Amino acid sequence: MKEYYQVKTIQEIPYAEWDDDFGDFTATESTGKVEEYIAGTFPALHLAQLFAKALEQSIAESTGYTVNCFTPKVAILKVERSITELEVSHG
Repeated sequence: MKEYYQVKTIQEIPYAEWDDDFGDFTATESTGKVEEYIAGTFPALHLAQLFAKALEQSIAESTGYTVNCFTPKVAILKVERSITELEVSHG
């Protein structure tokens, strides 16, 4: 069985309204939609953990260290895949 690890981001998608005070869009409430993306695939858990930590840091820096329910979350998935060869009858 082949094992590998995927780093995934999960983000709840908000409705956004224009905020005249800050001159930017502000998340107001959830749309009920969630987006998930595979950010990377790794052959070893420690590599996935290093990448996930760096990705979390990058997300935190890009949001000015302001975290709310709409901030993307990072998860590590262990994926197990097996391949079974079937006999083919030629007759």
